[in-house]
Amino acid sequence: MEILETTGLTRKISLGEDDALMIYQALNEVVNGVQIDDDEFATRLGFDRNEMRKILSKFREFYRSWNSDDN
Repeated sequence: MEILETTGLTRKISLGEDDALMIYQALNEVVNGVQIDDDEFATRLGFDRNEMRKILSKFREFYRSWNSDDN
């Protein structure tokens, strides 16, 4: 992973395939694998589970489209 640009609260990064897979798998485990109730989830992470599912869905689309570019 390489940080390309920092502007205010925005960061642009470059990810290698292994980095992207690691982030995707970690997000998936947090959203779907951790067995805590929704209130505790929000308390621990600062986001509710549905917000995290939306991020996971976007990252899944990103990762899958990246892999389809190789074929």
